[in-house]
Amino acid sequence: MPAGVGDAEERRLFYVAMTRARDRLILTRATRRFWRGEIRALPPSSYLGEIPETLVTQNLAPLRKKRVAARQYSLF
Repeated sequence: MPAGVGDAEERRLFYVAMTRARDRLILTRATRRFWRGEIRALPPSSYLGEIPETLVTQNLAPLRKKRVAARQYSLF
């Protein structure tokens, strides 16, 4: 497959998914992901920058607080 064909197909699928929304489309993303034993930062999709600003309302969710490690009790 020539370079860029995979990107073109992904872009097409992204567009098809967006155009199927009736009234409202909510896009979410993870900024970090736990993968193979480590936390990795994830950049936003490059396709998001192609959406006209007049169609975008951005609401940032507050960051989650770190969980307190659960205490394991011993029965012995």
